[in-house]
Amino acid sequence: SKKLAEAGVDQWKVQNRAVKELMGEQIWFESMVVVLSKGIVKAAAWGLLWRTLFGAVVSVSDLATDLVVLKQFFDEGEKMITYRNLSLASIGISICFQLMIVIYQNRKKGIMWCAKEMLIVLTGMKAPWDAYRVASGASKVKGTEFDPLLEMTISKYIELFAESIPGIIIQLSAIVEAISSGRSVSALATTSLLVSTLTAGPGSSTI
Repeated sequence: SKKLAEAGVDQWKVQNRAVKELMGEQIWFESMVVVLSKGIVKAAAWGLLWRTLFGAVVSVSDLATDLVVLKQFFDEGEKMITYRNLSLASIGISICFQLMIVIYQNRKKGIMWCAKEMLIVLTGMKAPWDAYRVASGASKVKGTEFDPLLEMTISKYIELFAESIPGIIIQLSAIVEAISSGRSVSALATTSLLVSTLTAGPGSSTI
């Protein structure tokens, strides 16, 4: 419960600049909040676990449905080339930025360690891996730049602004064009749009 309480307080600091400044000026305040939080966590330890798990599930689902829709864009040929290219760019930019963060985070840990973390990104398992580390109360690894909570937060912001929000715009535009042209809209396209919206909306509240 202590690790969960500390993780929750750390997240509160990240989200609120005024709180971070207050805790920096008044050292005792953070310790007091952690102690109070431990009592809350004992009664609702599922809180952080649920938030991190929910965020991981919607992140993986968003990537999976985006890839399915991307395949549909390829299958439909030249008429969807613009949406295909935009989707490729969105997913590619998200992955590139996450790889950059992983390399920066683990650059002092050696090639093999860094390669393992990069493979996690490339396989689409970054969100579940981050959620596992935060939920298990893992501490900052020696030689890395960020603690697990901050790393997860950065990754979620990258996903939100490089993939989820652009994905909503791209897929919504494609659906509107399809409807206006008299073409049917597949259930997969609608599902992908809903998942992207869920990631950008309720999913982003887990940041």
